[in-house]
Amino acid sequence: MNREVDAVELDFLLRFPGQTGVTSPVGFLSDQAWGGIKALTSMEGFCNLDRDIEGSAKSWKKFVESECPEKEKFPQEWKNKTALQRLCVMRAVRPDRMTYAMRDFVEEKLGSQYVAGRAPDFATSFEESGPATPMFFILSPGVDPLKDVENQGEKTSSRSPGCPHYVNFHS
Repeated sequence: MNREVDAVELDFLLRFPGQTGVTSPVGFLSDQAWGGIKALTSMEGFCNLDRDIEGSAKSWKKFVESECPEKEKFPQEWKNKTALQRLCVMRAVRPDRMTYAMRDFVEEKLGSQYVAGRAPDFATSFEESGPATPMFFILSPGVDPLKDVENQGEKTSSRSPGCPHYVNFHS
């Protein structure tokens, strides 16, 4: 994969050195996004990106305003760009979708085993914990370890089943 990574494109992706003081000529892109487009236009492989967005504003607007643009085909010739180049454009026009776009990039380039979530074996984690090694749960949307905790508690607790003791450190 390293032969496919252009250093200038990677730098843009990581630092987003957009041009400042520019005004977006299209209503669906912010001035900051347009600054990113202008910066991309100065790079090899992105010639005329700004003109294409202005000239095909309808298709670009549909793409940019899509709920999941990372799943959509890029307008015009931009769908034929490398995965890294498409990420650069996504970074400029929809930075809020970069986590999902990066996930798709990793899956495409390295394989699904690098993005598939693995549920940790709670019993094994519990065995590895102890008074000096507590377990902490960092929750994210859609994750609820409560059922695993309750099941483990019923297996190992001297309390009566159905009478759990909860401690919540959330303030």
